[in-house]
Amino acid sequence: MIGATVGTRFHIVGRIGEGWLFTVYRARDLLTGQLVAVKVVRPTFTTQRPFVEALLQAFEQHIHLAHPSLVRYLASGETEEKIPFVVCELVAGHALTQLLQRRLPLPIHQALDLLSQVADGISYLHRAGMVHGDIRPHNILVTPRGAVKVGDYGLWPVFLSS
Repeated sequence: MIGATVGTRFHIVGRIGEGWLFTVYRARDLLTGQLVAVKVVRPTFTTQRPFVEALLQAFEQHIHLAHPSLVRYLASGETEEKIPFVVCELVAGHALTQLLQRRLPLPIHQALDLLSQVADGISYLHRAGMVHGDIRPHNILVTPRGAVKVGDYGLWPVFLSS
């Protein structure tokens, strides 16, 4: 996948990591020059066409959402091989999981600040009629300045329907 261009404008430049549903790549947006994250659905799931269609529909619903505590989704689609992908902002930082492994217990002021930011993002999703469905430290990114970005939101209905 490295060296490929997906969605006609996202050139894959490196691999970031892999989860149970996605392989995540670093890419350059050829239109803006910006670095982004491209999350490509793992091959295990691509043969289940109803699931893929529901996933693509969910991605499209996320693109209009904008909140400082949510990872911003920028585009979605399928590769030439019909593998679904979603493009989102590339967040500098680490998952809350890593922060908790290095520093427990968190100072109370830091814990409350992180929790408040997560709650703001989740509240925004709820006002937009969405449920995160998988809120856990792995899906919460913390930047070096302490800003929170909640990711992988709104996929819960896809799993319930498939």
